[in-house]
Parts: sequence; C-alpha cells; structure tokens
Amino acid sequence: MIMVVNCGIILTMLTNAFCRLRLLKLIAGFMLIFTICLAHTHLFADDYTDALKRAKTENKPIVLYFYSNYCGYCDAMDKEVLADKDIVRTLKNDLVFLRINVDKKADLASKFNVRGYPTTSLLEPSGKGIVQIPGYIDKKNYSLVLAYLKGNHYKAMRFGEYIKKTGAR
Repeated sequence: MIMVVNCGIILTMLTNAFCRLRLLKLIAGFMLIFTICLAHTHLFADDYTDALKRAKTENKPIVLYFYSNYCGYCDAMDKEVLADKDIVRTLKNDLVFLRINVDKKADLASKFNVRGYPTTSLLEPSGKGIVQIPGYIDKKNYSLVLAYLKGNHYKAMRFGEYIKKTGAR
C-alpha cells in the first residue's frame, strides 16, 4: 500500500513538473515571437525616423517610394526612372528619398495607407503628407513631381493645379 501511494505522489509530481515545463516553453515561445516582432518594427521605424529627422534638420521635403520585389511596374520604374542620373541627382541633393520594400516593411506601407505598388508619397519636411501618387510614373512626369516638391510649390498649390499651370501631361 505504501508503494502505491508513493507511486501516486511521484506521478502527480511528474505531471506537475511536465505541465510547468510546457508552460515555460509556451511563455518562452511567446516572448521570442514578441521580441522578433518588436525588433522588426524597430528596424523600419529607424529608417523612417532617420529620414524624418534628416528632412527636418536640412529642411528638405521627403519622397517615400513604396515598392515590392514581386511587382513588374516597380522593376520598370527602378530601371527606367529611378536609375536616371538627373533624377538620382535631384533625389540625393535636394530631397530626402526613402525606398521602402513593402515585402519587408509592410507596417510602414499600412501606416501610409498604401494600396498598390509602386506608390510615391510626398511629405513636407515636418512629415505632413502632401500627395500620394499610386502606380508607375514615367521619367518626364517623375521629373515634374520632383520639381513640384523641390520648388516648394506644394506650399502655394495642389499638385493637380501645378500640372495645369506648367502645361504638363
């Protein structure tokens, strides 16, 4: 009889230890997932935060370019527009340009309510939105977008008015 009681106590202790071990593994798993998510969020926020800080310090407007690795129009825009030396020079010298890969930084795309790719968002140096332009933009029109931003025309008129005024199409 004593042996049966001891086995019962041992079995109860082992069951409790097993449950505690499973609980600890579960807690550790949640902590790992939370840490990874927090680190991922922190990575994209730093890129945007740094761009915003630079824009404020240098008093330059911001161009956010949202793209996806699986987007044919994004590839075309990269090769035909964003590789152009004049456009690159303007982006580097006169504006704060941030490329955002939505496959890696989906939360930032969600924050800006981006619904398709590519999308170009223009922001004031303060980070306030000016206009968001979805879709592929050819070189000529992208140059107009950059001129609108670089010349601070957004302070006096909307982008559509600027296009009408310049006679561009």
